[in-house]
Amino acid sequence: MLIRLVLPFFGLLLVCTGHGAPAQPAYNTVQDLYDECKNDLNDLHTTEDYFHWGSCIRYLTGIAHVQMTIGAMLRDPKSNVSGAGRATVKEFAICDASFSGGSLRQVLLNWAEANPKMWSEPDGVGVMLAFTQAWPCK
Repeated sequence: MLIRLVLPFFGLLLVCTGHGAPAQPAYNTVQDLYDECKNDLNDLHTTEDYFHWGSCIRYLTGIAHVQMTIGAMLRDPKSNVSGAGRATVKEFAICDASFSGGSLRQVLLNWAEANPKMWSEPDGVGVMLAFTQAWPCK
């Protein structure tokens, strides 16, 4: 039951973030994504710089929207998510989040700098952890 509930969200996550699309930079680890996202908007000089910065923002925004959808599902009184399934799904959810692309980027950068031992983890894991710490569902 839980698999049927969570699996569509992971599919949506892949679609929203553009993983696998040839035009997107390939992120592999938290460090790769950190390196891609670390340049400030004022430090961008070439078309390629802007492309990479925009790709970072689109990737983070896609993940945040999926996590917000999971959070909304948890708050829906008609939702069938309960017990252990609710606790598991809650780990992927964000609630009460108000953000811009720039604020998502800053949340990721701050989290990555505070968690250097996580730099070898998959990028999506780091993003989800950063966002769930910033906007946890109570």
